[in-house]
Amino acid sequence: MAIAVLALVGTLYTARTSRMAGREQVAQQAQPTERALDREAFKEIRESLQSQIDGLREEIGQLKHDVNKLSEDVADREARLRSAMVLIREGNRRLTGAGLDPVTIPPELIMWSI
Repeated sequence: MAIAVLALVGTLYTARTSRMAGREQVAQQAQPTERALDREAFKEIRESLQSQIDGLREEIGQLKHDVNKLSEDVADREARLRSAMVLIREGNRRLTGAGLDPVTIPPELIMWSI
């Protein structure tokens, strides 16, 4: 009888121990591994950087558009200044032809009179 009681206690102990080991193994498998956590962190960082890059690309596109518009404005003003200088030179020729003193052109504008 003592052998039967010891066998029963041993069987219960073994069953209990194996159930606890099974639970621990399932719990460990359910927890994300360190590698999976690293992948998630990397994915989040990559998405964040990608959104920043996309924002910067949009900003660069807008700045390029602004620069092109400004360069067109500058070219337009330069063309108008050249036209004005042509008119001033023509007026100075007429004044000189009429015996009058021509209008003095500032030195910084002479490059536009060519």
